[in-house]
Amino acid sequence: MPGVINQLQALSALPASPIVRPAWSDMVLVKRSVGCRAQTLLLPYVQNAEAAEQAVSYTRYPPHGVRGVSGSSRRRQLRLGHGLRGACGG
Repeated sequence: MPGVINQLQALSALPASPIVRPAWSDMVLVKRSVGCRAQTLLLPYVQNAEAAEQAVSYTRYPPHGVRGVSGSSRRRQLRLGHGLRGACGG
């Protein structure tokens, strides 16, 4: 995911709706994309309703999904001045 955060930040000043396409519908990649503030994801290799439901669950918090937040690591990143870069690979 290197560079995604930079591209999303650059496009945030424009009237554009960027689409992020992870390499595959992997929980870690989807969570990182959402963590980088991607608002639209194009997920490849979604072949059926079950796979679609699973992919959507990666973007939602419990009880409707599996997305989570680690408050201590987020605070630490912000305190160290890293912001979202650590989570987004930038």
